[in-house]
Amino acid sequence: MVTDLTELGQGLPPRALSMITHIIVHRIEDGEDARAVAQFFKSNPQWTGGGMGYAIVIKRDGTIEQACALNRRAPGARAANGCGIQVACVGDFRKHEPTVSQWGALCDVCEDLATFIGPNAKIMGHTEFPGASADPNKVCPGPLLDMNALRDLVEDTKVYWPKTLARTRCEALGYVFERK
Repeated sequence: MVTDLTELGQGLPPRALSMITHIIVHRIEDGEDARAVAQFFKSNPQWTGGGMGYAIVIKRDGTIEQACALNRRAPGARAANGCGIQVACVGDFRKHEPTVSQWGALCDVCEDLATFIGPNAKIMGHTEFPGASADPNKVCPGPLLDMNALRDLVEDTKVYWPKTLARTRCEALGYVFERK
């Protein structure tokens, strides 16, 4: 289940859900949960203008927290903000692998969101998406979070539902699509 903390994303610009084509995976080592990450961005506006950078935060224990509604543009990946759902895992995957619980939760989130997006959904690491980072030397999420394995696992388990049923399924799991 997904914990609704979408109040953290209030004030982020809206977008049409039909614009979403990508799931963008990040690492975040500044904070242990969505509230701490939101506070980090608020205190460091040079990164995201002070707004919550991610729609989804996955804690080390595998807890899934939704920090903004999916119809909001989380500013975590510059060129991918309009088309991407920003998913961040707590940790530094240049130094260590995700926990087993975190990896399982990331796979679940990507499967759920890819089901909603549809058969052309793309899953990319932050710095795999051209123009997504201002820092040309940034490595995100890092080599110890295996993006190829993630894509393979999601592709092998992906089931495509009609759009309205996919949304209903995701809402039943706790995802928030729209917040006024």
